[in-house]
Formats: sequence, C-alpha cells, structure tokens
Amino acid sequence: MMKHVLVISYFFPPIYSVESTMALNSVKYLSLYGWEPTVISAVRSEEFGKDLFVSVSFPEVKIMRTFSWENFISRAINWLGVVSDAMFGWAPFAWFAIRSITSSLPIEAIISRANPITSHLVAFRLKRQLGIQVPWVVLFGDPWTQNPYVKYRWPWVKPYRERIEKTILQEADAIVVTTELTKQLLVSKYGLADKIHVLPNTYDPAEFVNLVALPVPYTDHHQTMVLTYAGNLYGLRSPEPLFRALQIICQKGLMSYKQIKVRLIGSVGEFTSLIDQYQLQDMVEVVGNLPRYQTLQELSHSDVLLSIDAALPAPSIFLPAKLMDYLALNKPILAVTPVGETANLIKRTGSGFVVSPEDPTAIALVIEEMYLLFSQGKLVTTYNKTEVNRYSALDYGKQLTTLLDQLVVSKIS
Repeated sequence: MMKHVLVISYFFPPIYSVESTMALNSVKYLSLYGWEPTVISAVRSEEFGKDLFVSVSFPEVKIMRTFSWENFISRAINWLGVVSDAMFGWAPFAWFAIRSITSSLPIEAIISRANPITSHLVAFRLKRQLGIQVPWVVLFGDPWTQNPYVKYRWPWVKPYRERIEKTILQEADAIVVTTELTKQLLVSKYGLADKIHVLPNTYDPAEFVNLVALPVPYTDHHQTMVLTYAGNLYGLRSPEPLFRALQIICQKGLMSYKQIKVRLIGSVGEFTSLIDQYQLQDMVEVVGNLPRYQTLQELSHSDVLLSIDAALPAPSIFLPAKLMDYLALNKPILAVTPVGETANLIKRTGSGFVVSPEDPTAIALVIEEMYLLFSQGKLVTTYNKTEVNRYSALDYGKQLTTLLDQLVVSKIS
C-alpha cells in the first residue's frame, strides 16, 4: 500500500528556475518505491516567471499550486532583512492549501525544499501540528546562512537568520544537502552530524530521451568548436577569467572566432560589458534565457559544456545543477572552478577538464588542447557510467524513500 508524503516547495514547474527542476527531480520517482507525493507549490513567481514550454502536470505527482503575495512591498520588507526571504507572502496561502489536504489525506511524512526558506517555515508549522510521529525531511539545494556568495546588507540579518536555520535543523528529523562539504559546513556550525545526509543534485533520464538537436547555426561547424554555458552569471561567479583566456588565445594569433564560439545561455548582467572590453564580440554570444527544453537542445548541439565557478579561498562547496544535465548529455566538460566539489565530480566521472579561475593562461592552454583534439575528431570523453548513474533522479528517489522508510520505522519503535 502506498504511503503519503506531503512535499512543500515554493518552486515547481512551470516556474522558471533551476530550483523547480531540482524539486521535480527530488519527488518524481518516489511512487516507484512506495511513497505517493502531493506537492504544495506557488502558482507563479513575480521574480522568476514561467517556462511556457514545460509541462504543468506529471502523472507521478499530485500538485496543488497556490497564490503568493509578491510585490514591491514584499521586496522592500525582505530588503530590510526582517523576514526569511522575499517569498514569505506565499506562506499563508500554502498553509490554507495544506489544511485542505490534511483534512482528507493521511500524511505519513513531510518533505520541504529550500530555497526559499519559507518552504521550511511552512513545514515547521505543519510538523508542530502533526506531532513527532510524522517525520519531517528538509532538503537544501544550496546552503542558506553559510553560503559564501551571500553578503548581508545589515549586521543583524545573518544572526537573525541563523537562529531561524538552527530552529529548523533541530526540529527536522533528517536534513539532506547536496555535497559532503556542505554537510561539513553545517556540522561545524550546528552539530547534528547524525541526521545530515548527502544526496546530490540530479538529472532526470526521461528528459534526455528523444532530445533532438537544433539545426547547426554555423556554416563551418566542422571547423568551429562551440562551447556553451547554461546558467546565470552574477556576483563572484564571473566569466572574466574565461574572457581573459580567450583574449590570450586571440593575441597569440593561432585561433580566431572562426575556430571558437562561446555561447552564454542565461542572464549575464553586468558582465556583458566585458565582452567589448576584451574585444570578443565575434567569439562570445549572449543568448539570454531560453525555455528548459530548448536549453537542453542547445547543449546537446555543443562540442564542449562550460561550468564557471567563483575563485574562493576555501574549497568550493557547490555542485551546480547544470552539471547533472551536462553528465546526462555525455559531452566533454570544461570546468573553470577551484578545488572542491565540482572539480572532484569531473575527476570521478572522467567527464572533462578542470582548471582554476585564477589562472587564465592555463584556461587558454586547455582550450587550445581541446580545440586540437576537436580538429582531429578526438574530442571525446569516456564517462564512468557507474559514477554518473549516482546523479540520476531514479537513484535519488530510491535513496530518499529508503530514508523515509527508516524514519517511519524509528517513529513506530
């Protein structure tokens, strides 16, 4: 007999965000292992908009989408730092929907996913109502208060939010993070090592079945190596080391825009001006935001898939969700990243090349090496398929349901 789990996640398709994709991947295959998920999500997001080309219904998941109060007032309140995040206006509507569901459906477990933290706060209230016999699992896509990318505008905001985070983590029966280094970060801050588990971001194999590549946009594609980055560039995650490397290549005179084309899918923001600064107008193309399916098509057509991380003094704790799509496409990856989780994944899977963002000269040399292999028809990778399968949503579903089963048994005993 199926057990019922209520999943609370502000993000879910068709909201246009990688968090929506990861939320879907987290729960899509739970029913294969005996757990039927019902998802509470926002019907829309003022900031993120909708992917009009993605499905809004999934046979494996029941979904109830609710209104979220978001406007310039809610953004101003969040700017002051007195709430958990800008989506706090979703909470009362989510709670109303939960009351409707719990009155007619026996809830045997709760899962909540952040970001935003509002999802966890809604789940926290439900957990208090249902009591200790119903296990609660919190999923973190990225660290919240301990995120090295986040800078706080006011000195009181971080300790205020750390108190919220500590309350959530202490109340939860299990905590799931995406990397081992993130677990170490939370353990050093809060302890709780026994209930923190590592389940990485995932790809859904079903998305890559019958994926049709787009028509070739370059007349001389057999001579042009196309490198594509999918995702937003902002803050410390800058393309400048890559641009400096491309400038070095051009200055050598060995290659030109006819040999290399870099395509940036997503928001580039203030970094657009760097393209002119480094005189890369003919080599770098800003594509902008695309629907997810078209993004995957563009990636499948590319020769090299780019990952760009910030240069951080400590090992990088992040494992970007885009890397999971890259693995599923079985394309060579060029990871401009410091030592850390991304570099470790590339090495474990044998999926490409790793180079530090602090060394543009080394980046240039790697691109030249890749182009030489490309021109000889030898730019291929031999992926470790066993390792890659660890990042499948199917495997994630199996591990998450195993955790749920263990928690239910522990509550009974």
